[in-house]
Amino acid sequence: MTYNEVQLEVAKVYAAAFDRAPEREGLLYWTEQVNNGNLTIEQVAESFYDQPEFKNLYDPENSTDEEYVTAIYEHVFDRTPSAEEVGYWVSQLQTDGGPVTRKTLTAAMVHGALGDDATQLANQAEVGVEYALHSAGIIEAAKAAIDGVTADPATVEQAIDAFESKYGYRVSTPDDLANLSSDITAVNLSNAESGTYDFSQVVSENLNRIAFLEPAQGDVNLQNLPDNAEVCFMGYDMGEDIGMGLPGDWYEGLTFTLSDLNRESNQLTIDLYAHQPIELEDASSPFGVITVKAHVDNTENIVITSNLCSDLSGDQYMPQDYTNGFLLDSSSVNNVVLKGESGLVFEVTEGAQIHSVDASDIDGHVDVFMRSNEQSVEYIGSSGADFYFTSDQGDNIEAGGGADYISLGDGMDTVIYRASTDTPVDFIEYSDGMYVRMEEISSFETGVDKIVFTSDLNLVDGEARESILQKEMIDINNMDAYISANGNDFFDDNGTDRVLAWAVTTDPFGDASDGCLFVDVNGDGDLNLEDDISIRFYDMTTFDLADVVFV
Repeated sequence: MTYNEVQLEVAKVYAAAFDRAPEREGLLYWTEQVNNGNLTIEQVAESFYDQPEFKNLYDPENSTDEEYVTAIYEHVFDRTPSAEEVGYWVSQLQTDGGPVTRKTLTAAMVHGALGDDATQLANQAEVGVEYALHSAGIIEAAKAAIDGVTADPATVEQAIDAFESKYGYRVSTPDDLANLSSDITAVNLSNAESGTYDFSQVVSENLNRIAFLEPAQGDVNLQNLPDNAEVCFMGYDMGEDIGMGLPGDWYEGLTFTLSDLNRESNQLTIDLYAHQPIELEDASSPFGVITVKAHVDNTENIVITSNLCSDLSGDQYMPQDYTNGFLLDSSSVNNVVLKGESGLVFEVTEGAQIHSVDASDIDGHVDVFMRSNEQSVEYIGSSGADFYFTSDQGDNIEAGGGADYISLGDGMDTVIYRASTDTPVDFIEYSDGMYVRMEEISSFETGVDKIVFTSDLNLVDGEARESILQKEMIDINNMDAYISANGNDFFDDNGTDRVLAWAVTTDPFGDASDGCLFVDVNGDGDLNLEDDISIRFYDMTTFDLADVVFV
């Protein structure tokens, strides 16, 4: 057999043994073993029999010969075998000293396939080789690659078009770009050589996606991307950390440089897809596994979407339970939009010139680190729980709908609230006590920073705003019980219902070093944590009315 014929035979055994296309490394390894005469196809099948993936699919050690033969027919040929077919292979298995054993049955059935069965298997092998060598080539999407491939030759093209449009045609070196056909819509640079990939060489006018399913071999510079092309990173591995110790530096030590863009739209879209959650001790949800560090030139606007790989169908977690990460190294980008269904950690390097970050269209939680930014930032929060570190230039932070943690910097920062739903309070019971999760602000500087309550809240005007009612100290760990007992007439100040009330609270260690600002949004004089605003200030025991702005 020629080398290419051996590849197809190995791909058939993959389809029979695992009901999927081969992964790139596996196809290359087993083909080399057979081509060099080290193994036969039957010995490859025997090796596959001992794999957990095979045993999970067929459970050969706990099935009868009839059940085993029937299961292979159903997975390999997508049909129920006839009684004659089952009888034939069972007799082969039960012949003492015969050529067919349970370990070699898949290889024997591959060689013995006839008619549409043989054609379907050949078609799946053709698709599998194309998937492994020229597209994604990863285990996680290998089953989907050959699903739907039958004896109909049209299904071969349909399957190849489906995964090449999603994962791209594999490009391994910068020179490969010049050889792409004119109908290519996506390219895949997984495990590509480091270097400069100049997309001005690409003749296709339809190229709209540059995908990385695995890290490149080193730093990669992507130049002259087509105006409408997106850069897509799919996380299928695990690495180190970013930012505040969240798992996710999947491209450890690598920088992706996107340069000489000069796009008509002046906007770049980067897609991040999480995979394989990392479980953290004492964490209520997993974090994703992909963080990209990218240097971006010559574009002012960037859109970063954070999602979960669609191949994780049936996973126990929701997309919001995953977190991707993006570290931006750029002095040209001014405006950032964060979107998607999964969480996102966004961070900038020294010299960043970001003017605005809009996270209003992301469903997961958002962690944004802007300390290194050299411009004041207009930040719009997400509907989830944000973790926002301001720049030191004086930011405007518009709180979103979750219990946010906002760490202020050296400049004059302004935190804006438009609705009572911006500050939810949750009481979470742990084995060692109650934990209160609420809106939190740290490093607030009296006389410098401001809290803004907008007219959208319809707060009572006049005398009600003239002072802040000072309340007795509240034990933060028993806050729920305190509010239940003392919430009625909470804002009553000798007959005048104040809009604002302040109470010193304990910190998580029991020290009376924090404070809470309460806002009577509905104007009834009572404190209701669902309808009113509650904001916790770290290391503050007094609050000045001059630091509040009503607009």
